[in-house]
Amino acid sequence: MPAGITPEESLGLFRVLEEALTNVARHSGVREAQVSLLFDGHIVLRVADQGRGFRSSKDAPRGLGFVSMRERVEAMGGHLTVVSHPGQGTVIEARVPAPRAAAARQAAESA
Repeated sequence: MPAGITPEESLGLFRVLEEALTNVARHSGVREAQVSLLFDGHIVLRVADQGRGFRSSKDAPRGLGFVSMRERVEAMGGHLTVVSHPGQGTVIEARVPAPRAAAARQAAESA
């Protein structure tokens, strides 16, 4: 994780990752997913699979796992997006602002 991320934020993102990978294992029909963690002033956690997917409007995820992921991300001031298409897989992206991390990075660059 980037410098300045609190243990609570780190744990929250870990739990989102854990739930996203659990969903891949349970529902996608595939045995692997791509995970990326980027920092661009925000922390961006992305989990993508090439599995079954679903129609976003009709079969939109409403289970407790998605609710929990969304609540965790929103509690950190971020937002969760889920994009899926039948037969083309699913992408879950959590984008969380990291103001302390951004401030630490700017201070390091100006030193």
